[in-house]
Amino acid sequence: TTFLSAWVKDTAVTLHTPLPRASVPISPKHRLQRARVYKRQLDPLVIMGRHERVAIGAVLLALGISLECAHATIGIGVALLSSAASSSAISSHFDEEYMLPPVKQITLATGATLSYHEAGDDDLQPLILFHDFALGVPIESFAPVFNKLSASHHVFALSLTGFGARAGALPPNATYSFATLSSDVIAFATSVTPRRFAMAGHGTGGLIAHTVAALWPRYVSHVIAISSCVSAKHNAVLSRRLADLSGSSDTYLSDTEVRTHLASLDPSGFNALPASYAHTLVDAAARTPRATLRAALTAALADDHSSHLPDARMPALVISGVNDGVFSFNECAAPLAAALPNAHAASAIVNASHVPMWGAADAVSDAVAAFLRETRAPVERQGIELVRGMQVNTAVPAAQAAFDGGFRLLMILEYLPAQDFFRECARADPDCAMCVFGEAYALKPPLVEPVKLNWLRLAHRVSKRGLALAERIAAETEAAAFAAERLAEEEENEKGEAKDKADKGAKEEKAEAMVAAAAAALARARATRAHRDLLMLRAIAARYSSPDPTPSDVPRMNRAYAEALSEAAAAFPDDADVLYFAGEAWLSVNPWLYWAKDRRTPTPWANASLGYLHRSIDIYPKQTGSLHMLIHLYEPSRLVDVSVPYTKTLIGLIEHGADHLLHVCSHALTRVGDYATATAANTAAAGFPL
Repeated sequence: TTFLSAWVKDTAVTLHTPLPRASVPISPKHRLQRARVYKRQLDPLVIMGRHERVAIGAVLLALGISLECAHATIGIGVALLSSAASSSAISSHFDEEYMLPPVKQITLATGATLSYHEAGDDDLQPLILFHDFALGVPIESFAPVFNKLSASHHVFALSLTGFGARAGALPPNATYSFATLSSDVIAFATSVTPRRFAMAGHGTGGLIAHTVAALWPRYVSHVIAISSCVSAKHNAVLSRRLADLSGSSDTYLSDTEVRTHLASLDPSGFNALPASYAHTLVDAAARTPRATLRAALTAALADDHSSHLPDARMPALVISGVNDGVFSFNECAAPLAAALPNAHAASAIVNASHVPMWGAADAVSDAVAAFLRETRAPVERQGIELVRGMQVNTAVPAAQAAFDGGFRLLMILEYLPAQDFFRECARADPDCAMCVFGEAYALKPPLVEPVKLNWLRLAHRVSKRGLALAERIAAETEAAAFAAERLAEEEENEKGEAKDKADKGAKEEKAEAMVAAAAAALARARATRAHRDLLMLRAIAARYSSPDPTPSDVPRMNRAYAEALSEAAAAFPDDADVLYFAGEAWLSVNPWLYWAKDRRTPTPWANASLGYLHRSIDIYPKQTGSLHMLIHLYEPSRLVDVSVPYTKTLIGLIEHGADHLLHVCSHALTRVGDYATATAANTAAAGFPL
């Protein structure tokens, strides 16, 4: 009853006497009151469907009468019932097209707490949306395109630091800059998804998007700038908005002020919005303290990161409204497209202003979806061409090439871009089970990072799908091999019977027998590879066996994975790549505890790993992963000299582009006193040629 009374009181205040945000300082009591009012971003009469209003209205009306509560309770109940009966209260069209999913919050390792909205299957490509933060346009501005994009992508609509639900005021000594915002974005993205992500930023959010793309390119697959610019430095509209922010430093914006401001950014788009959605935008923007908006505007006006844009080499899309009055198409969008190395020509959206999601939602969502769909081919890391791929069970050259690209990246620990290759491999040949193995393997958490359970849940689904595929392909190829071998046997028998026939008939029978034998050998080779693939998929499925794992499940799953790969290595003792995976798996059983106290005696799991890895390079001396793991294994021991030849082989294989592997060579080289080669390896790892 206490909670309900508080809720009714807050709702009544919202409906009848709006909170005086422009003049009341943000006190804890005031903040709590506003948090309650906006916990679902809109007052209840707007967000509730008809059935919800009937049910809750009836309960409130009955409660108010039976308990003789305040008239507000009865009034709200009557209002809910009345609005449910009225077809004009709020349309289902608005509910479906202009509402974001419930808000979520996350506290990052950087210390920032961010609000976001999420929708779409996490098997789909991640897409992160940023709002025009410096101009106070809330993340709700993406609502008209959010649902359509989430049908084909795993979409996160992210409120940047200091904005969004329950964001509150910035700490007194907080620094607000593109560098800190970009760090928060990377921390957020790597927390919520194990994949490379696409970014779409609007206005100054677009500046953040291509800043992140330039500074952390390995995490970003695509970058999209909507109504953005090369730089906002000295922008006249932003400068004028900063000058207009009058009032005390720790107050909320007023509804009237926000409505006027949003309408000025995009008059035709904003004024054409449904009234309830416009109300949502105004309320969301009015939650921003003036001090936060001042800090954001100051940062945008001071920052110029245009020199970093050449480093954002991933596919880029630049779109803008023809009538954009903040970042004009000719002065901003076109130069931005020219500055980004792999950008499409800037696209102008007719009849749209600064916020094209409002006036041209279909055009924006269609352009973004088409761009992401048509520019999915990954770009392989240069400098690792001598790292060979791995033959898998596919007859499609494009699938084998994509798998080899992903395999090379796995060998140099570039798991995020490797996933793109394996997914491309699966698109080229849906029957290639090892493509799914590669994708699942690339979802594994690195040993040096904490376990991320959302990664493991996704890996469980991927590996389960791959195992089902591998079982089917193994059964089919085994049946095909058996049939081909029976046919070859019959042809061989007929060849023997033809010896007494004319020479011409005997030659034909012999030729047919040879063709059948070759076909049988090919079918058996495919069946053998399919069996190997099946063992590999059984292993990766064991690694991710729990659909909803806890941290305590990880050691058990790691051991099951290692044991399953030992079975694969026993079945294929001459396959250097299978041996590498088995050796690497045993290192995960008890990470970093590889030697006894004498530093000469390996632990049981390290001993198993050493056996597989040494056997791997005996078969293929340039197996990159095995060389890398052996350097790590011997590094803390008194036997570090054993690994020195492996460092020289690695340095010979990798010219550049694999910073970790080159740096790892210096671990062993410095321990044996070869400082010159160690320095050269680290120099190459930093991006300079050897």
